[in-house]
Amino acid sequence: MIVFGEGMMKKEVVGIRNLNVSYGKKRVLSNVDLSIPDNVRCAIIGPNGAGKSTLIKAILDLIEHDAASVKVLGKPLDEVRSRIAYVAQRSNANRDFPTTVFDTVLMGRYQHLGLFKRPGRRDREIALEAIREMRMEACLDRHISQLSGGQLQRVFIARALCQDADLYILDEPLAGVDENTETIIMDTFIDLQKKGKTIIAVHHDLSTIRHYFDYLVILNEEIKSHGPVEEVFTREQVDKAFKMEIDGREDRKEWVAREDNRLVYV
Repeated sequence: MIVFGEGMMKKEVVGIRNLNVSYGKKRVLSNVDLSIPDNVRCAIIGPNGAGKSTLIKAILDLIEHDAASVKVLGKPLDEVRSRIAYVAQRSNANRDFPTTVFDTVLMGRYQHLGLFKRPGRRDREIALEAIREMRMEACLDRHISQLSGGQLQRVFIARALCQDADLYILDEPLAGVDENTETIIMDTFIDLQKKGKTIIAVHHDLSTIRHYFDYLVILNEEIKSHGPVEEVFTREQVDKAFKMEIDGREDRKEWVAREDNRLVYV
């Protein structure tokens, strides 16, 4: 399918038709129809409990869902799994697992190997390059339990880079990281986009949307809006998902709608 993005026609990298997800009797996602074009840096935003993580898990078929159609990279998921890299929330990681930074990153090469093959010289070179890109070479032989939260996130993203995927899906990659790590991660996203890749990330900091992303999905159980950031990131559109939270914020004065109706922080 062809969708419009940033003034031009693009291929659809994720296409969802009538997706519904429930946890027991609680409906988390309802009637989700969504198209995300390729070669964008896409943020998924919404208030707590809006279903952001659930949405990406449904795209990856990690949870049960009811959908008329979910296609990734234009095909059913099973046909393109090897072209997708997924970085889950860092809070789900087992930091006590006995492995080093290098060995953790090298795991990203396993899907390119046969069942009984061991990583070769080229696989190790790719892992080292990913570690250098995330500026973690000084921690190469360090156990992951010895890393800070930001360092651990860089290791997980380096592991994803080793997969040489076409689509990178990340759940809160910037949550709780230091400023230096945030800059390194976002510079990496820009480099990936320049190489023709697509990045989809659950994101929580609205003040950085315009600087970090060029495509936006606004979610609160349903898709409230989606499209290029310059078109979609307005007070009117954000209110559709965040209005109750915004109205209850003590620091509401930070939310300012410019004359052109775009949401900015002051």
